Amino acid sequence: MSLLAPHELPAWSLYREHGRAAALICVDHASNRVPQTLGTLGLPEAVFGQHVAYDIGALAVSSLVADALDIPMIQHNYSRLALDPNRYLEDGSSIPPTSDAVPIPGNQSLTADQRHQRAEALFHPYQSKLGDLLSALDQRHGLCVPLISIHSFTPQLMDGGLPRPWHFGVIWDTDGRLSLATRSELQKTSPAPVGDNQPYGAHAPKSYTINHHGEEAGRPYVAIEIRQDLIGDATGQKTHAAQLAAALASVLSAGPYPRRKAHELGQVWREQTSTASA
Repeated sequence: MSLLAPHELPAWSLYREHGRAAALICVDHASNRVPQTLGTLGLPEAVFGQHVAYDIGALAVSSLVADALDIPMIQHNYSRLALDPNRYLEDGSSIPPTSDAVPIPGNQSLTADQRHQRAEALFHPYQSKLGDLLSALDQRHGLCVPLISIHSFTPQLMDGGLPRPWHFGVIWDTDGRLSLATRSELQKTSPAPVGDNQPYGAHAPKSYTINHHGEEAGRPYVAIEIRQDLIGDATGQKTHAAQLAAALASVLSAGPYPRRKAHELGQVWREQTSTASA
């Protein structure tokens, strides 16, 4: 039995599928939708308007950037409360029992079959399609196209975390080619410091999308975080999308960025780190 009914959206949707730019935008946490078979996961309706359910403003900003630069985009269509497509399936936060101190009753004591059903409906179709799109774009453009992953973050966690002053952050692991160049460009227009692996890094917990399709594949990538209170309305979304589009246009025009070879994988790009952090 499939988790998704025939009338429900699939795990992914495409936007500007035939965009001419040699890149791909992905929005892992675009939606607060939950499959109908899961109901509300035992949560009050108000929770689905909060950051624990999705990345507030990320889809709107991503769509505006895709329009500005004519970049194809893929989005995930379901809430990370049902399954987080940016987590490894063996990670405890893949189907979170709690999120930022909010217990999720519908995720407690799941059987292996229930977890498998969610993965088959919500994880594998999205990540497989993302990989297929990247391969198709590589063929179309004759080069290894960059992956641009766009997220948003809450100004402060509900469990008592410190305030987060950054307007933008870039997240990366060992390959900082695009991330640090994007950080440098954003810093030219951002009124606040641009975070370098802030408000969190690629290992806390490990981000599946940029690790699998970027690091492990040797593909250039950048993961961008934008503070949610700045992009909660149309005005803020347009302002920050324009900043991000300008930064990405400059970075992408400086390419192409070749696929890293096997002997380079795992090598930290210290020269870019020292330049961007100066």
